[in-house]
Amino acid sequence: DFPHQWGGRIDLKHIDVHVPSQHKVEGKEFPAEYQLWHLHPGRKRAAVVSIMVDVHPQNRRNNHFQRALAEWQKVWERTFNKCQRRRRTGEVSEEFQEEEGVAGMESNPFA
Repeated sequence: DFPHQWGGRIDLKHIDVHVPSQHKVEGKEFPAEYQLWHLHPGRKRAAVVSIMVDVHPQNRRNNHFQRALAEWQKVWERTFNKCQRRRRTGEVSEEFQEEEGVAGMESNPFA
């Protein structure tokens, strides 16, 4: 339920994952945070819902989250390698690289 009587259906448009969390709850930082971005078509405004991801109390592996991280890393590597090839061959302008956030990117943030 969103504030301000938005009512009706609001589609999910984007998901961000932050490792570690971008926000804190009562001063506690979490290992990860999902941010679900919703856009109300009529009001042209966004509502964002954050879901904190914590470690298991017995420090057990979170297989679901680990699978998601592994898949995101594959996508990152594929995209990074494609961008690097384009940069080496001059296929992509510097302006595009800056807009896409790949300018000066030399290392894997997952490493």
